[in-house]
Amino acid sequence: MSQPDGDDAPVVYPKLNLLSIQVARLWKCPQNLRRAAALDTVNDGDPNPASVSVRGFRTAEPGGCGGMRWLGWVKRGANGGDPRVEQWRKDWGAACAAPSREQVEALRSRLNDLGPDDDRYEIEREMLDGLDAVAELAATVSAHGLSPIPTGHRAVGHDRCFFSAPASLPDDPAQPSGTFLLTEARAVFVGGSRSLAVPWHSVARCLRQERDLVLVRANQQDLHRLRCNSFADALRAAFVAREVTRRRL
Repeated sequence: MSQPDGDDAPVVYPKLNLLSIQVARLWKCPQNLRRAAALDTVNDGDPNPASVSVRGFRTAEPGGCGGMRWLGWVKRGANGGDPRVEQWRKDWGAACAAPSREQVEALRSRLNDLGPDDDRYEIEREMLDGLDAVAELAATVSAHGLSPIPTGHRAVGHDRCFFSAPASLPDDPAQPSGTFLLTEARAVFVGGSRSLAVPWHSVARCLRQERDLVLVRANQQDLHRLRCNSFADALRAAFVAREVTRRRL
């Protein structure tokens, strides 16, 4: 039997990963999210995922939990079947825990082998830029320690500030955008009519998930999620938060 061609050829849709479908459904369901939220642990010395009990954790529509749309899951699945990309992402995640220039260059070489101008690897290139940025910061801090940066925000007060970047609160109903600051005493968000100040002594864990920084309260029931505009900002924020809480400046 001859196969149809041209306009009569059947349309073949890509197979969707069942796990992606299940996770997407979970992301859309606030009830499930309130039961548990699994976050990737990066830059806190614990290679294992952290299970965080979430109470009163508000999700945002569309997509729930900060606006993750279904299209995002489909797009991420485009490279999901390539074992080289999957391994690259795993190695990138491991490098984030102890970033170095050597790791950046090794990952850059492997990514260029996949296709330096291939649009399919746009996210991976942004991830690499973020690793490059945090590796540079880590080298500077190792040599000279954390250096305060000037800021005119009144919310900082007399604290020394070590990080400032644009961010948003994806789980707030209004999803306000503003400025995310990390000082020696607290994490601060200032945006429009919304403000947030979380003292470091009340934070049990600081986790990074993609471009989000998640602050888990010591009572293990409340958390605050701040979404950065880039992987570079998120990785640097996680690094600074770790340094501040470890050194207790």
